[in-house]
Amino acid sequence: MDITYLLWLQDFRNETHDILTPFLNGISLFVFTWLLFVPVFVYWCINKRKGIFLLLSLCLGWFMNGFMKITVCAYRPWIRDARIVPSSQAFEMSGGYSFPSGHTMWSSPIYAGVAVLCRKSAVWVSWLCVALILLTAFSRNYLGVHTPQDVIAGTAFGLFYVFAAAKLIKYIVEHPEREKFFLVAGLILATFLIVYATKKSYPMDYIDGKLIVDPVDMMKGTFHAAGMLVGFVIGRCLEKKFINFQSPGFTFKGVLLSLIGFAPYYVMIFGFTGRTDFFFAFMTGTFGPNWGHFVRGFVMTLYIVAIWPAVIKIFSRRN
Repeated sequence: MDITYLLWLQDFRNETHDILTPFLNGISLFVFTWLLFVPVFVYWCINKRKGIFLLLSLCLGWFMNGFMKITVCAYRPWIRDARIVPSSQAFEMSGGYSFPSGHTMWSSPIYAGVAVLCRKSAVWVSWLCVALILLTAFSRNYLGVHTPQDVIAGTAFGLFYVFAAAKLIKYIVEHPEREKFFLVAGLILATFLIVYATKKSYPMDYIDGKLIVDPVDMMKGTFHAAGMLVGFVIGRCLEKKFINFQSPGFTFKGVLLSLIGFAPYYVMIFGFTGRTDFFFAFMTGTFGPNWGHFVRGFVMTLYIVAIWPAVIKIFSRRN
């Protein structure tokens, strides 16, 4: 049934001459570009606790997506059925295993978290986020790069992490002395993911003499997710003990400091040209491909949670 559904969407795409393809490609592309700045901006500028809520939801989603992909090892739709021809632009950005959908698993926590935070103050934002969750999931099917079960599972797990993060933060606020146990648990989970990704067996299937999915490529993603979780944990420890900054609020100074802080963050994500990621190349050349991804994820999250907040605190004290 899932392949039949994708073929029906593919026929619609062809019959309408890809009239919706640019829009839905844009919805998918937005997840990997500007959406990642939303929780960071909330944390740096608007509200520290709400920002931690969004960042924790995102880190949990990234971590579990890496774990589930290398556990299930499901192939992409066009591998399962040669009749599936995905959108060319989406195809270029869709490698590795298929289940669950990374786009939905990373975007759902952010969209749902913003929807929860705005449910009273800006209801229209909440409804917009709900629509974007559904559009993101649909776009991955429409573009032919994921099956329905991929996006359903990704969305469901993403929403669950929002619920889990909210409960966890509420518990820590009520019992701040116990936060250290959760931080230690984060380090243990990250260590487990690295060992698991390195030691487990992977399917080694070939098509025309070429390996369908290279396990080394999949390990890069899991190492990056583990690095993000470690960066969040260490950054939270440093911020809580030594920095203790407060978000300046939606003021000129707060927005300006956040925009300035986005510049190094942008370089860490995309590189200077969008094609040549110099930061990633340096990390890979120094530590190797897997540990290069780990260090990259670690540095990015540490920068978000602790390094730039220290700069914000320094400049917030000055008139």
